[in-house]
Amino acid sequence: MKEHLLEADSILVELGGRTVLSDIYLQCRTGEVVGLLGRNGTGKSTLLKVLFGTQDTPDRSIRIDGQHRPALSLRGRWIAYLPQHSFLPENLSIRRMIPLYVPDRRLARQVMANERVRPHLHKRSSALSGGELRYLEVLLLLHLPAPFVLLDEPFSGIEPLFQERLVQLIDEYRGRKGFIITDHLYPGILQVSDRLLLLEEGRAVGIRHKEELEERGYVPKGTFCGGAVAGGVPGGDRVAAQWPFAAGGGAASLPAPGVEFEADRQTWKDLDLFDHGRRGPVFELFNKVKTTGGEDMLERLLKSPSNRRPLLEARRDTIRWFAENGAELRINREQLKTVEHYLSCGIGLFPGVVFDAALYTLRNLVKESPQYYTVTHGVRQTVSLLRHLFQQAQEWMEGGGPDPLLGTVLELIELVFDSRVKAILFAHERPLTTMELARCDHFFRDSGKHSLRRMLDILYEWDAYFAVAHAARQHEFCFPLYTDSAVPAVRAQGLYHPLLTNPTPNDYQISGEANCCFISGANMAGKSTFLKSVGLAVYLSHVGFPVPAASWETGLFNGLITTVNLPDNISQGHSHFYTEVRRVREVVLAIRRRKRMVVIFDELFRGTNIKDASDASLQVIDGLAGISGSLFLVSTHIVEIAAGLQHNPNVFFACFESTMEGGVPWYSYKLKSGISNERMGMVILKNEGILEMLAEMKE
Repeated sequence: MKEHLLEADSILVELGGRTVLSDIYLQCRTGEVVGLLGRNGTGKSTLLKVLFGTQDTPDRSIRIDGQHRPALSLRGRWIAYLPQHSFLPENLSIRRMIPLYVPDRRLARQVMANERVRPHLHKRSSALSGGELRYLEVLLLLHLPAPFVLLDEPFSGIEPLFQERLVQLIDEYRGRKGFIITDHLYPGILQVSDRLLLLEEGRAVGIRHKEELEERGYVPKGTFCGGAVAGGVPGGDRVAAQWPFAAGGGAASLPAPGVEFEADRQTWKDLDLFDHGRRGPVFELFNKVKTTGGEDMLERLLKSPSNRRPLLEARRDTIRWFAENGAELRINREQLKTVEHYLSCGIGLFPGVVFDAALYTLRNLVKESPQYYTVTHGVRQTVSLLRHLFQQAQEWMEGGGPDPLLGTVLELIELVFDSRVKAILFAHERPLTTMELARCDHFFRDSGKHSLRRMLDILYEWDAYFAVAHAARQHEFCFPLYTDSAVPAVRAQGLYHPLLTNPTPNDYQISGEANCCFISGANMAGKSTFLKSVGLAVYLSHVGFPVPAASWETGLFNGLITTVNLPDNISQGHSHFYTEVRRVREVVLAIRRRKRMVVIFDELFRGTNIKDASDASLQVIDGLAGISGSLFLVSTHIVEIAAGLQHNPNVFFACFESTMEGGVPWYSYKLKSGISNERMGMVILKNEGILEMLAEMKE
């Protein structure tokens, strides 16, 4: 098979008055996979669009086998392109769709016979999962005659199983095709690539060793020496990375890329985030959004914690900039409702031919139909919304917004790939002509509907970020600092629970050297509230949200499990003790599966007699403390078991003090070192007069 060479140079792209790409040179041969890395906003997607010919730019030179090729001759014939959004029509079955993209009958039959595709031939693309859809799209592109394939974010947002299957597809076809691949899940890029390029400051920099990614700040220091990714890059020596489907490292290793942060419904309930579908008081603390979509986005964010540092820092930095600069998001809730109604109306598109469009408009000038009003009013409101959004985004760029925010702004601009629609959106406010209405309607509801949906998602995400920024200012939350240490640790100053009216802040730290904290204290001394505060801070920092503390520093974990308010399971006939035992088993299995966890137990085994509770608590705490790589916080009233834990160097003791003043309990709510032997239960019982009432009733 003949070898082909793709070369591109002299590429210059400016977006929003900012130079995104300049002085770019790259090449790719058939049989080679080139990985393209870079932070948000560095122009990865833009570069692929320039190569494919869908991004207008006055300066570029693209050659195939040394010959200059115009953009139109590249598409399909020489280059195939996978965009971030789906390009398949939703109204056709997979069986009817495949021949449209693969005209060669023999190749089309091969696609249909694929074991991953065959069970879905009767379905429409909208019925496929994200991974199934991405696999089908890549498979179709690989059966085109084009010798070069551009893949934009192929691994993002799909199940790990299909990430693995995409890697297998690339391996299967790499001998016949040349690939240029970009994705934020860099371990996947490292695994499949023969060469790496890093986009920074508009240039494509060759990466000879993966450690250069640390030196240039693309990944945190210590990423590769900590065991998260192994292997080398240059000379075709492909990387054996710990990808989502690869075996993990030791218990004390950094979180493996692709292993998402796990938190279950019981943890959500304990932290007052969500309870059986209802939004809890902590959720409502942040819920100051302006739109319904923003409220849904806020819930989606809070239900999707992560341990990916670039994502968390990008979100944190954007929210912090909004909070510290007093920025505003000028959007109209009713306008967005109109836009959403227009996009889902199901009315036929505005006629796209000049004569038909004029006739359609004239007919409705005489008597306007509801359908005509819905479409034209919807187009005008959508154009108005996007104009104001782009104007505000431009103000943020000029105001020195952080790189993640600027990257999203540039993505917003790139999403409008129709140059005529882009000209309309960036023009001054004026009435739209008939053909402009038609052009925009076709883009908004047909060719660019996925782009518009992404633009609205960005808007809703910003709405959620502004709400969180408002809460951070109002309650004086801090923004988390993420550490790279392979030893798990959290450190807090001034930690408190945000739902308390006058909370007492506490300083606290726990790390891998002594990874189990045994917390004691009298009733009502503050143990449960403190455990909830720690759990909430861990959780919020793994969403990229601000934390109720003066300062919060944390490593990255693979999950959080709390057991504070564990109910009986009457429907299944489980006693409270049996439910507790099952919960402990769930914790052990989760640690074995995900390694690096934060585990919080409030009052272990309260559902059984004191002897069993004491023996069981001692055994479980002693066993958990011996697991390296995770952190454990356990509270109990059974302080007698502390003596049995003194020998364990991984256990340290903390308590909440309480004293009697005039026969009334007094609590400082301050955490200190040591073990508390105070017992306030009988005092509280007597102070409530219960024993006296019982005595009187007996007499």
